[in-house]
Amino acid sequence: MSARGGLIQMRSIVVLLAIASPAMAGELEAVIVPAKGYDLFLPEGDPIKQPPTVGVSIALRDAATHQPSPRHFKATLTLDTSHLPGACVNGPRARSQAAEPADLYFDPGKNPRGRVGDAGTTLALADGGTRATISSRDWGGFATLHAHVVVDGGVALDAVTATGDLGLPIPKDDNANHVADYWEVLGNVRRATDPDADDEVSPPLAIPGDGIGLADEYRGFFEDDAQGKRVHVRLNPNQRDVFVSLALVPATDRRRVLAALATWGTITNAEVHLGEAPTALAVKLDRPAARTAVTAMICVVDPACTAAGVAQGLDPAQRKLRADWAKKHVDDLADRYLAFVVLRDLGRVLHAREPSAEPTCPMHAWETDPTVADFIGGVWDLTGAPGGKAWRWCDDQMRLREPP
Repeated sequence: MSARGGLIQMRSIVVLLAIASPAMAGELEAVIVPAKGYDLFLPEGDPIKQPPTVGVSIALRDAATHQPSPRHFKATLTLDTSHLPGACVNGPRARSQAAEPADLYFDPGKNPRGRVGDAGTTLALADGGTRATISSRDWGGFATLHAHVVVDGGVALDAVTATGDLGLPIPKDDNANHVADYWEVLGNVRRATDPDADDEVSPPLAIPGDGIGLADEYRGFFEDDAQGKRVHVRLNPNQRDVFVSLALVPATDRRRVLAALATWGTITNAEVHLGEAPTALAVKLDRPAARTAVTAMICVVDPACTAAGVAQGLDPAQRKLRADWAKKHVDDLADRYLAFVVLRDLGRVLHAREPSAEPTCPMHAWETDPTVADFIGGVWDLTGAPGGKAWRWCDDQMRLREPP
């Protein structure tokens, strides 16, 4: 204030006070906190059984002390999720890839304190809401969870994980190969960084692998159990797996075929699965061809059909006795032979040498050697090798996939 010419003039001084809020000074942090069980979470895709879920919460903290902040905030969560075809490798698929739903999603029923949008991939939590639940509809689904927080007063923050990342992988996946770390631990996976790894060495064959990559073994397949019910199975990442389709096998033949498959699994140490899969062998039983083969084998033994034949160890009377028995049991012998042919067909899948010189190998052409007389006479039922021995594979060229 000053006096000039009798007048009093007022001068104003404007003082700007800058009051720094904690958020403006970068002293707040928003953190994505996974709930208990996050490390053990494996997604599932069963449309009937309630799938497992994983929880998260959003916390606002002092950036320096990491203590909870009392300030109010609102959070919007977003799932950057996969949309894999089907619920597993051989599961039913949508009409187009664009129609495949989000594999991990927010279920409105499990998130009552929020508003779900964008086909289940976003969740706007109500004021004061901090928790969210994530559901799954695919056994191999994966996602990255992001959270955007707006603190009262308008300050915006992108939430980070405990390690400072801007997104939380679901399920836990530290090596970022879209295969859950927990499953890798359960399966003792030794090549966990490559989702396409296909290098099983059990059973020992010419080339490692079985034609099914690590990520597909993790995601799993539908298979038929012993009662014909469809069930889901994740595969053993260290064991060779073979899928066999019985869609073309009549119900009356199923028992014999299952027995043959069990034998094949035992002698190869490969895991046999029943069901449709990209690599599945379709078992097709040709009964007329089996009857024709049995008839030809009878002729090899029957003295009335051939002068010498191959049954050199039997006199004509014994040969006639066996041939006569066989003529009365052609259908039963054809059933036995059909089951045996399954073993041989699976050997061809493995690229086994044919014919084999080893009598205990199913690829051995016993139909034209003296052993055929034991089969025709009902002495040998083909469930094992000749002489009461077990079937076994006998060459080093077998493989379940083509060379890389």
